[in-house]
Amino acid sequence: MQKKTFFPCLLFLICISCSSESDDKILSAENFITSFVVKNTGIEYKATIGTSSISADLPSEFSLEPVKLEVEISQGAKIDPAPSSITSLLNPVVFTVTAENGSKREYTLDIERQLYSQNFITSFELRKGDFSFSPNVGSAIIEGMVPSHILLEDIVLEIEISDGATIEPAPESITSITDTFIFVVTAENGETNEYSVDIIRELSSENAILGISAKADFNDIVVNKVSEGEFFQRLPSFMQTDNISLDIEISDFATISPNPIDVNDYTSPVVYKVIAENGEESSYEVGFEVMDIDFEVRCSESNASKWFGGDDRDNPDFEHGPYDRNVGTGQILQLSEDLNPDTFGVLFDRGFAYYQGGTYYDQDLEVQLDIRDENGTILGTTSVTVPPTYRGGWVYFDLTSTKVYMKANRPYFYTWHLVNGGELGVNTGSIGYNESIAGEECGQTGFSGQSRAAFETNLEEEWDLWYEHPWHFNYSLSGKK
Repeated sequence: MQKKTFFPCLLFLICISCSSESDDKILSAENFITSFVVKNTGIEYKATIGTSSISADLPSEFSLEPVKLEVEISQGAKIDPAPSSITSLLNPVVFTVTAENGSKREYTLDIERQLYSQNFITSFELRKGDFSFSPNVGSAIIEGMVPSHILLEDIVLEIEISDGATIEPAPESITSITDTFIFVVTAENGETNEYSVDIIRELSSENAILGISAKADFNDIVVNKVSEGEFFQRLPSFMQTDNISLDIEISDFATISPNPIDVNDYTSPVVYKVIAENGEESSYEVGFEVMDIDFEVRCSESNASKWFGGDDRDNPDFEHGPYDRNVGTGQILQLSEDLNPDTFGVLFDRGFAYYQGGTYYDQDLEVQLDIRDENGTILGTTSVTVPPTYRGGWVYFDLTSTKVYMKANRPYFYTWHLVNGGELGVNTGSIGYNESIAGEECGQTGFSGQSRAAFETNLEEEWDLWYEHPWHFNYSLSGKK
């Protein structure tokens, strides 16, 4: 019987053949992008995929930054750069997809966004300080009217326009409006839209005289408004009604006729017309009289005397040496009516003498009076000569040369001192009352002042050398009201 031996060999060949098919797996050549989605704030768009490009035409409201990409590729392939690393499509991007077998394919992104076509002013606000105004914004005109007191200068414009658009001129460059002007709004796609801006200020209806002052050598005199439409003032005797210069303040934007510069004669009342910006008129009568009613007050109640003048004492317990200090006296005067004062008097209890030995000074002396306003500014100065025979009593100053005019209900500081008192070393006493006094004229505050030769200080020039004194000093005052 013949033996067949080929079967083991055949089985061996079959086994070898099966082992080779398992070890030589074929690698994929697929290197495609199969899906490409762009996302932004919840909106997503699926791009069109070509053989080497990825394209999409996105709407204008879709922003290319930031974005999120969701990309699918062939099974087993790899992509570079990683889509998760791409957050902006503002610049070109090229993706490379590598298949399992190493073959590569490049995809160039061609993503475009439609340009905005809107070119509108969507909000317009004018600001000046705390004032805010939003005019009417039409399709081609912006118009409105601000109140008359708002000047269209130093303004700020806050304007909002369509997304992607630009505006010329720049709103921040507009700080005043004097006439109609044009804003040009250009859409992202280049289309333009013009707005004519016509914002005006309402014409003022104010036509008032706000104040009048008569010019004088010493200071201006405020003219009283006695009723609606009438100003009247009594003037000091040194002013003449046929030669008066006035400063008249009127409402903003108004005009006045006649021009006050051209009027000087007020011997009879003058009627002024004030014309508002909108043409409305009002009339005012302005009149003057010279003060001619006599006035006199004398405050002579007394029970005390204060040092006045120089000091010749040589006492080591004093802060000053002999012939060093000079002591002055003062008094506040405040009246209920305007006054043109002509005489002022002060009262001393004795003649000027040396403290050491009590010898009277045997030559003329000069006492100076300074009249100051509530700020200590000197309005007028005068002096009087005291003869060596003087032994006390009233000393009067002639005020006519000072041209002082006292307004009602205002404080005036009358201060007097011995000229060169520190050097002369003689003194007297200012008479006053050291208790309360009723009444507006005699119950005002007293003053005292002291200069020092050692410090080269001066009672006339240095107001801070004066201070309130608790007494009421005797004085007399006369003039015209």
